[in-house]
Amino acid sequence: QKPRIVELAGNKVADIVYGYCFEAPFAVSERFVELYRASDLKGIKSFSPLDEVRFRRKTMKDAPKPTLYTVELERSCITVDHANSLIVYGFRKCGEYCPLCNPFPKTRNFYKRICMKMEGFENYDIFWTHEQGWTTFMTSRFIDFCKKNRLLRNVLISPLSALISP
Repeated sequence: QKPRIVELAGNKVADIVYGYCFEAPFAVSERFVELYRASDLKGIKSFSPLDEVRFRRKTMKDAPKPTLYTVELERSCITVDHANSLIVYGFRKCGEYCPLCNPFPKTRNFYKRICMKMEGFENYDIFWTHEQGWTTFMTSRFIDFCKKNRLLRNVLISPLSALISP
């Protein structure tokens, strides 16, 4: 297995680092891990430390290297309510497809409105769904936790309600 290395462009390390080079679309700081473990939030199954953290800037080459962790999230069984959602689909991708992950064998170009069927929701505070792949869903409770602990620097959060038309 290749070593998991991240190179940071800035001179400050955020508590949540976004990037698709991990098993998950983001990594988190040691501070985030400690705060999360002390909370009663649900949804993160495990934290796995990256092998190495580097700084791109020459002025930071000798700076102390932080420990960053990838996360493995729970995958919720909730699904998209396609009757009430408005999703613009593209063309079908070649090859096999999974009807659980993608009930319409097409690309999802963008969302005008997304509604979820909440039956069987496991009350996770942060999670993935089968159908939405790596899209990370967070409850308002999780966002409040992040805001209270000032964990959201450099992170753009879009409320699901912003994608729901009345």
